[in-house]
Amino acid sequence: MTLTLAEIKKLDADGIAKKTAELRKDYFEKKQKLLRGEHKDISEFKKIRRTIARLLTVRPAEAPKIVESKRLPEDPRAKKIKKLKTSKTPLKKRLKKE
Repeated sequence: MTLTLAEIKKLDADGIAKKTAELRKDYFEKKQKLLRGEHKDISEFKKIRRTIARLLTVRPAEAPKIVESKRLPEDPRAKKIKKLKTSKTPLKKRLKKE
């Protein structure tokens, strides 16, 4: 079952989702028939896969979800280490002073 691009563009998001699910189910069933030896036309698999890819490409993109990152409280040791790293005196002398 192949759909043209014009037919796909007429579908809304729900229609695309339903059609994709239907094609995936059809693909699975034909694959099972092939394994049992009941299905002979292998070219249908390629057509179905391409139609599914077309549907997924044309479907409207979902709005990106904005997730606020939760910052962990800063470790008091991190400030000390940062202070040691940014100092211009050699590390051995800095460690001896403290």
